[in-house]
Amino acid sequence: GPEAWKSFQKARPYSLEGYVPRAPKPGMPAPDGAVMNLVAEDGKTTLLAKVRSLATTANGANNKVALIFGSSSCPAFRVFGGFDFYKAFAAKNIPILFVYTREAHGSDDFPAGMNESGAFALKRPIPMHKNPEERRAAAVLLHAHLVTQLNGADINIVIDDLDDKLERAYEAR
Repeated sequence: GPEAWKSFQKARPYSLEGYVPRAPKPGMPAPDGAVMNLVAEDGKTTLLAKVRSLATTANGANNKVALIFGSSSCPAFRVFGGFDFYKAFAAKNIPILFVYTREAHGSDDFPAGMNESGAFALKRPIPMHKNPEERRAAAVLLHAHLVTQLNGADINIVIDDLDDKLERAYEAR
């Protein structure tokens, strides 16, 4: 209805006709910002600090890291997108960093039918995050899902702050 459309326009303006992209282009500096770690006790870091860490600890002297933005409530990401990206970059020995973002289809904001019923339904609804703990809990669920689906692969995830600064900077939807 009208409220869902307003929510969509606010959260995803880069999906609307006439929008002028502002995402970084190849060769431009990568935006940075605070991210939460999957384990609360590990505190916070920045996106680029985590990227540098993965780039220097990867096989060989790789200076590339693939960033994949997503959330548990995005059916396309949860069902195939996250896996396809992971497999493509892993095949090239490029480390992957998942960035957990706001829910694409929060059950209380912009629900998706695939999340509610059918073969790819979520086991429980995931609402929009009201605090960092809720976002971290949703990211932990996605991490477990990815590890299971990717046969125990080492999955690196950081979590965008509730201000969604990195999602907006990378126009990651």
